[in-house]
Amino acid sequence: MASPVHSTVSGNTAKPFSTQINVISSGARKSINENIKEAIVASLGSSSRKKTPYEGTCEWLGKIRQFQSWVRDEPESRGLLWVCGNPGKGKTHLATRLVTRLMTGSVMTELGGALSTSALGNDCIVLSYFCDASNVLHSTELAVVLGLLNQLLELKDSEEFYQIISPKFSGRGQDLFSSPYIQDLWDCLEQIIRVIVPRRQIYIVLDGLDECDKPSQTRLSSQMRSICHEGRQDEKNPVKIVIFTRPLKSLLPQMNPRIHLDAVENHQWTNADISVFVENNCRLQRDKDRFCKLLIDRSEGTFLWVALAISLLDETSVQQKIVDEDPAFLDKLLPVGLPGMYDRILFNIADSLHGKAHYQDMMRIFRCLTVSQRPLTREEIGILTEMNEYIVNDALFAFGHILSTTGGVSDEEAVELIHLSLRQYLFLGSPRLKLEGICWSVWPFLSSASCLLRRGLLQSWALDYAVLATVCFHCQELLRRHSTLGFGVLSLIIFQLVFQRHRSSFLIGLSGRTLGRLMTKLLMVMFCVKQEETHFYLFERCIAVMTDEKKGLKRDIHDAESPRHLQNQLEIKKRWRRVQYPSRHWVAHLKEIEAKSSAIDKVNTFLKQHFLHWLEAMAHLGVVSGALGDLEIIKEIARVSESH
Repeated sequence: MASPVHSTVSGNTAKPFSTQINVISSGARKSINENIKEAIVASLGSSSRKKTPYEGTCEWLGKIRQFQSWVRDEPESRGLLWVCGNPGKGKTHLATRLVTRLMTGSVMTELGGALSTSALGNDCIVLSYFCDASNVLHSTELAVVLGLLNQLLELKDSEEFYQIISPKFSGRGQDLFSSPYIQDLWDCLEQIIRVIVPRRQIYIVLDGLDECDKPSQTRLSSQMRSICHEGRQDEKNPVKIVIFTRPLKSLLPQMNPRIHLDAVENHQWTNADISVFVENNCRLQRDKDRFCKLLIDRSEGTFLWVALAISLLDETSVQQKIVDEDPAFLDKLLPVGLPGMYDRILFNIADSLHGKAHYQDMMRIFRCLTVSQRPLTREEIGILTEMNEYIVNDALFAFGHILSTTGGVSDEEAVELIHLSLRQYLFLGSPRLKLEGICWSVWPFLSSASCLLRRGLLQSWALDYAVLATVCFHCQELLRRHSTLGFGVLSLIIFQLVFQRHRSSFLIGLSGRTLGRLMTKLLMVMFCVKQEETHFYLFERCIAVMTDEKKGLKRDIHDAESPRHLQNQLEIKKRWRRVQYPSRHWVAHLKEIEAKSSAIDKVNTFLKQHFLHWLEAMAHLGVVSGALGDLEIIKEIARVSESH
């Protein structure tokens, strides 16, 4: 027979053999609500980035037939609208602008050939989530559902929503907001939506589906369709959803109805928005229209290209020079297309880094930012790379044109790459041979030669005639033998030289173009990011930070021996911050290492000595469930390593 279970209930006042009903007070309920909210925020991390839209842009959306259908609940829309476009086409800007308009209670739609305001009512709910591939916490199915739940719980009348989540939270606690319970979270979200839809309209804007991992892309697409379908009532869509993404081959058949930003018929609208952006950043007065037209024509409808160009042309004198110079100069300074613009910026960075004693340290910082699991604060960059504050600041200044800042840990400013397409571009050119040192050595000579050619110091057309005369003198016997052919070739060459006379030397131009292509190849070697090598470096640094005897996990992080209250609490928070990134993301870096056998010994040693310390840190960060998931990954890695 099993032994009886004894339990003690404190606070009972009923007499023997009578029944007491304990009612949860509003204070206790508030405590549960606070715990739920804190647990969601801890799982979400810092808020996902959202840009501030320019006024007067994106109004054209109301002229698009598919958008009109979506607004007016026409049968073909089914409540779900896709907006797709290639990298840099302004999807996030458009999504942000749409959210702003929806939150004001109106959107612009075309009626009778003119734009008019379609009232949405003041009682609608607008939810949005902006996925971000630079932050692993913001690029998963879990992140999206938590983000939507978090916004619903921030509404004034959210008590009923908390009551839907509370039973599941009481049984699982913080673990509820983790991947193993993702279906429970969707169930909670759908129940809350069912409570809302009889009386209020819901709009959901999801940006950056393409920035999520592939399983999340498929699941999110399916769940969003399901939410729209279940909410449909009497030919109306109480839940309307817009998804912004790149064209995804795996989901393309499902992307209907959709607006394609790259379609020819939409170019005029994107160019109009780009024009607003350029005009707001143009410093010229006399040639403003010409400058704007020049950038719009070269942008190919790409917002990101224009933003990068403006960052390079932030002075009035430089903008005036752009207007006055010839096309060859423009092609060099403002190349068409994102890859060309990235090369231009990297060219400038290479020139600024060369000659600095610590340029290799600065490159290490840049590569770590490229593969980090989320944006890093300056303090975290210094800790993970073992660099002092001076080198960190110098590196962030040098790479400033291709970095952006966002809210980081504890609302501190954090740094990340400016766009996902840049990360993908840097991953493309990883060479097998280690030629980086050689490239940095020859770069100043090639850069000086390129600068000399670009400035026109050797643009004399007379050089072409001198070379031609020399060739004719050495080949005069051959020309006599084939006089007809020789005359034709010489005539063609002389005609080209005469045509080129008032521009520049043909030979110098050819040399410059050849040198330019060579330097582009060198740039890819110098700035390419070897993913496995960088992940292994960050994995080792995470382990080193956590195992540090003085500042790692093992120390008395709570400082129990000196119980100063407020000052001590702030110090404890600062100490936890030091190990936050290593504790949470070291397994993610381990997972990206192909030759994992080289890291298994380090993992075994770490877990033997610091397993409980690591769990304590994860508990303090509110992500114990994440630790359990990491352990499953480690077990699988160990199993695969043993089998090999």
